Amino acid sequence: MQHTPSLNPAGFPIQLIPGTFSKSHSHPDQRPQAQHRDKEFVALMNAFRRSGGLARSAEVAARVGSLCSGASFPLSDWLVKRQVICVEWRETLWLPLFQFDASGLTLKAGLTAVLAELIGDRDDWSVASWFAHPNPLLVDCTPADSLATMAPAVLIAARWARKQGMA
Repeated sequence: MQHTPSLNPAGFPIQLIPGTFSKSHSHPDQRPQAQHRDKEFVALMNAFRRSGGLARSAEVAARVGSLCSGASFPLSDWLVKRQVICVEWRETLWLPLFQFDASGLTLKAGLTAVLAELIGDRDDWSVASWFAHPNPLLVDCTPADSLATMAPAVLIAARWARKQGMA
């Protein structure tokens, strides 16, 4: 029997992160892990509220797609190339909106360089968490809140985090 990946409403493959709760893995031993992931998600929602919040991938794809003509699907390209971060929670991909320019949902200036420093072998949950937490190199502002106005400083903070193994 051939396995076909599950797709979210936007048509992107659902990638379950180890330790998340899903209908197919409802073993009682996994409930504490699911509760922990729920708490992480709520923390990200709260942290990203000031910088635009989180949106489902289907919503972002619809907004980006409405700005593009032809068969171009920039969001799927950005996801495949890891040029944006997204987190999977309850079988849905969520994107922090601080990554996008509000004028047209293009990638925010400086994001690509910062992500290049951070991604490496880290998962998007840990990268999203780094963007969500106050950073002493950014005068205790979050990188998500700082990217629009202080992209060079956010890049320096990302480099420091990578060298310290903290991202």
